[in-house]
Amino acid sequence: MTDDMRAVALRRRLADELEHTGDLQSSEWRRALERVPRHIFIPEFFQWVDTDRGTHWRPVSETSDPDRWLELAYENTTW
Repeated sequence: MTDDMRAVALRRRLADELEHTGDLQSSEWRRALERVPRHIFIPEFFQWVDTDRGTHWRPVSETSDPDRWLELAYENTTW
């Protein structure tokens, strides 16, 4: 599966999740969510990681870990 196809599937999965929880209630917003490629707006971000040595911030980007970056970009969270 190409990255474009994966991004489409991930957008659809996020829309399904938000619709299921009741956070997405209109077909117009669902279409917008399914069409806008969220990952292009967050080319890099930092993920909070708790370790035995305290909290660390792990960089996530298209170049450092492309599969993980794309997957996380479409999670229902704020980066």
